[in-house]
Amino acid sequence: MVRVRSRDGDIFELSQDVARVSPMLASLIEDGTQEDEDIPLPLVGTQALRRLLDQLQHYHLESRWDTRRLGAKADELEDLLWAADFLCLERLSGLCLAKLVSYLAPGSKSNAALIESPLVKEQTIEPKSHEHRATTSQTPVTPASSSSSCMPQVCKSPAAASSRTSTITSQISMRALRRSLEFRSLRLPEAVITAVLRELSVRASEGDACSLAAAAVCRSHTSEAVRLAAAACIGRLAPRGCQQASGWLQDALQAEKSIDVQQALLWAIAKVGGQGEKALSLLLSKLGSGNKARTRQAAVKALGAVATPGQPRAMAALIGCKPLYSGCGVEDSDSSVRLFSLEVMADLAHGSQTPRIIRTAAARLEDDDDKVRLAAMHAIRQIAGLGNKLAISAVAERLEHRFWWVAKAAVLTLSHIAERGDAAASSEAARRVGHSNAVTRRAALDALAEVASVGDNNTLEAIAANLDQTDANVRRTAVHALVKLGKGHSQALDLCVARIASGVVEVRNTAVEALGQLAILGDMATGHKILVHLTSSSAYVRHAALAALGMLKMPSNESRLVRAVSFRLLDKHPAVRASAQKLLLQGLAASGNSEVLRVLARSIRHTNSGRRRVAARTLIIMARPVPDSLLQMLRPALLHKDSSIRLIAADTLCQLAARGGASGTNMLAHCLEHRDFGIRNVALDVLPRFLKANSTQDRMVEFVLKACLSRLSDANSELRAAAVRCSAVLASVAGSSFPPEAVVKITELLATRLADSVRSVRHAAIESLRSAVCGKSQAWATKAAAATCSQLAHHNWLVRWAAAAVILGVRPGVHEAMPPNMMPVVFNTIQACAQRYSKHSSRSARDVANFLLTSLRSGSSGLCCMALAVESGECSFAAEAPCSPRHATQQKLPLKGVARKVAAVTSVARSRSTTMIPGAKRKIQSRSVDIAKRRKGSCNGATSATDDRRHFGKLQKINKLSPA
Repeated sequence: MVRVRSRDGDIFELSQDVARVSPMLASLIEDGTQEDEDIPLPLVGTQALRRLLDQLQHYHLESRWDTRRLGAKADELEDLLWAADFLCLERLSGLCLAKLVSYLAPGSKSNAALIESPLVKEQTIEPKSHEHRATTSQTPVTPASSSSSCMPQVCKSPAAASSRTSTITSQISMRALRRSLEFRSLRLPEAVITAVLRELSVRASEGDACSLAAAAVCRSHTSEAVRLAAAACIGRLAPRGCQQASGWLQDALQAEKSIDVQQALLWAIAKVGGQGEKALSLLLSKLGSGNKARTRQAAVKALGAVATPGQPRAMAALIGCKPLYSGCGVEDSDSSVRLFSLEVMADLAHGSQTPRIIRTAAARLEDDDDKVRLAAMHAIRQIAGLGNKLAISAVAERLEHRFWWVAKAAVLTLSHIAERGDAAASSEAARRVGHSNAVTRRAALDALAEVASVGDNNTLEAIAANLDQTDANVRRTAVHALVKLGKGHSQALDLCVARIASGVVEVRNTAVEALGQLAILGDMATGHKILVHLTSSSAYVRHAALAALGMLKMPSNESRLVRAVSFRLLDKHPAVRASAQKLLLQGLAASGNSEVLRVLARSIRHTNSGRRRVAARTLIIMARPVPDSLLQMLRPALLHKDSSIRLIAADTLCQLAARGGASGTNMLAHCLEHRDFGIRNVALDVLPRFLKANSTQDRMVEFVLKACLSRLSDANSELRAAAVRCSAVLASVAGSSFPPEAVVKITELLATRLADSVRSVRHAAIESLRSAVCGKSQAWATKAAAATCSQLAHHNWLVRWAAAAVILGVRPGVHEAMPPNMMPVVFNTIQACAQRYSKHSSRSARDVANFLLTSLRSGSSGLCCMALAVESGECSFAAEAPCSPRHATQQKLPLKGVARKVAAVTSVARSRSTTMIPGAKRKIQSRSVDIAKRRKGSCNGATSATDDRRHFGKLQKINKLSPA
């Protein structure tokens, strides 16, 4: 019997035959170890030893290892692995190692299938004869539990399987990973080896020599995927400058045929680096056009890591020296290779200002790829440094290139290799600002803006000369350069001011734009220089000068500027007048500036109507607040012999007066008493606005009331109409604050205007009374309704029907009427008045009153619409027709007027009736024929008058039956 002791001190006994399965125990037995002597196993734990002895027992009986009882967990597998390794059981440790790393294989379905594959399957050994099999001692080995020996269950869920795999993977030690790569006889699948290499490159630290050596074992593997992973792992773990790793990579690269693996090896060499002519030659051979673009990219990066600074062969290959390295480096057909070549060339040629290298880098500014051009710019800066004349000259030559992107790259490069004020760079750029090519001029101007000295007079003159160019982009670039170099500089400002007088409109506009960016806001010296151009004979120059003054944001109330700009309000050109007005309103003159107001008031008397209108609009805006002296300023215009000047002055004065105040009241009073009725009419039209602005001031309301009352009976019809319109505003704005006697008086006067001889006055009265009756002021509505109803007994039939139209809400010129929306008190007042007039002695008054009572209940207003249509002239008849046919008989008027009236009403009825009773329609038509006969004298007057009255009554009934 053989006794073995675990690391934990537990002792196990086994037969010598079982112990001889282990080469180490067999050698100890042969060396004469006593049976009562314990064999210590200090690196093996109790649990691992128990499971290992079970495996030995199984192998002794079956001549093969029990792969199903290796373990289900990573720690169990690894304990058994190192226990078998300690006892020199190479095959068992290989099986444990294979099962352990199989968890790293992506997409493995079953670990058991991997273990039993031909690559790792245990070789079958012929079973020994029964007599050679020894039994175990009286102290049998404790069998491992079934839970520890069973194979791991296959996860049903992919997420659970992934979680289980990641947990087991993190428990595998680095030692086991390295051992799996070094165990060459294990013959693991390439997927497993690749996974182990990836795991090793992630978990191992840089410079880990053991891990690096384990990865180097796989660099010559037969599988391309394994070699690729090994190259990446070496590149990740090898420290910078490791000669051993660099030698491994170079040897592998020399023997490698796969392009992908070659690229991986080249990137690893670029990271690790190295020295030697062998490595340099190997990398230079990969720069040829016979290799793939990615291979050349990696070779260029590796060349930067292997070659020494200034190495001639490397520099020759990078700049593409012919004929040996033609098409290599910066001359390569692939833009990425050119980009890497420029970066590597800048690193290797740092401080070496060789003309050929500088010219080569400058030539790359013409590259089609913008990233290559940017890399060339940084390479030139890194190689040449600041102020290198050779580099400045080489780059400046690209300013004349035909493509704008090359010239732009040259400008950026010049700004990086030349400081501001550099004489060489400034002269190179200034020499090209007069080039015939617009792209070159723009590039030279941009370069001057970056490298020239600020405020240099020669440079400013050269730039300002390009303001006269026909190309808009060149002028815009010149403005940008002037702003950068001459902001606030007097020379630059003078050059721009002089170009305001140019005969080319684009040049003038560019000069104005430049002045707005160059001058300091409020620069009085520049403003006074611009004033000279306000007296130019060209309107375009004057307009440009005003625009330039607007750009400068001149201070307010500067007398010389205000006077000069104000006089431009009288300019004969409308655009100049508009610009002057805009400039004054932008704040050049403060509101209420007396000098400006005086000029504007004088401009209102100008003979040109356009200038008068501009002056009037500007005066209305500038007069805030309205000064008391403005009336005296406008008095000459109000007394002018030209009526149009008087009217525009009055209109201006009244609009200013509408703002209120004592001065506004005085102005309105002056206009209302003016001898010219046109001025009085304008003042009356302004009264409503004046009242709305001063509705809370009783004194102003009283002033407006007196003005209206005095003009409602004026001899001039236009003044009467204006007074009527103003009275309507009084009712809507300040009706509740009026005294009752004033309300009664003004409503009575409005009602009398219904009988006015002028149609416009009558229409205005109808509108005013209608708005008063339907208004929100109860006092006004009640008095207006009573005053209107008093006209129901008027002797003129048009007046009676106009009053009814006011009550029913009928408007002149509208054939349809909406029911009026009035207060109940007003409705009761109207109904009471109508009932009173329904008992009037005059039959005509009773007819209208009865019609009004009926319409108030039914909402019909057809006859009112007819009457207003006749009154409006839509149907023509005698201007002063009698109220009814009866009056026509009594007054012995000719039948011609009566017949025309009835025919007119009949035509209106026909036009308004969509459907009509057939019998009534035929009667109307036959009656029209009779009226025509009577015109020839076939009937006597009395009979005709009676028939006409009956015919008019029939029309009333038909209108009630017919829809509106």
